Amino acid sequence: MTRDPAKIGAVRRAYHAMCAHIDKCVGDLLATLEQLGLAENTLVIFTSDHGEMLGEHGLLWKGGWMLDELLRVPLIVNVPGAPLGGRVVNELTSAVDFFATFQSVAGVEPGSIERNSGRPFLGGDLSLFPEGKRDYVMAQWEHHKPADSSSLRCIRTEKHKLVHYNNSEQGEFYCLEEDPREVFNRFGDPAVAEAQRDLTERLTRYHLSYRPHTRHLGGW
Repeated sequence: MTRDPAKIGAVRRAYHAMCAHIDKCVGDLLATLEQLGLAENTLVIFTSDHGEMLGEHGLLWKGGWMLDELLRVPLIVNVPGAPLGGRVVNELTSAVDFFATFQSVAGVEPGSIERNSGRPFLGGDLSLFPEGKRDYVMAQWEHHKPADSSSLRCIRTEKHKLVHYNNSEQGEFYCLEEDPREVFNRFGDPAVAEAQRDLTERLTRYHLSYRPHTRHLGGW
């Protein structure tokens, strides 16, 4: 953790410089598609694998946390010829939905190729959520160290988020409408017991019991 404004400022400046570089590279890619005459027949999706803490919650970089600063990533879609320009969509989606979306847009029939648990956010006619919207999304974290936070499971709806720790009766529960920055952990609060129980049951039905052995493969 850090509360040093100088260190946080330096990290944020470096981060924004890298974002500016990525913007330039994406611009070059889009310009090349135009030059090659491919722009009107190319679906372009811009996203990321994770966010960065950038000093929020006194934390830097990334790591074993299930905070929205890390879980919410860019998702910008350029759909050629579709009347969706400039539209902001606030529905939930997940990285596992990309393959299903590619199949859907390409006209691949559902079931002809296994696509795990993904749900497309674009249809073959470029409509939104052809198989319905998601009620929740999930995330997980695995680490080789045998600590309470070495294996995390997270489930998030529009209103709530539950984080389950392995080897611990503790966890995290946030009411996102009233606490969007996830400052007040309401885990175990009787006032939200029903909502916490509902997310726990959903998490259990999905894959709470499955925790793979994770080898230490060095740094990055």
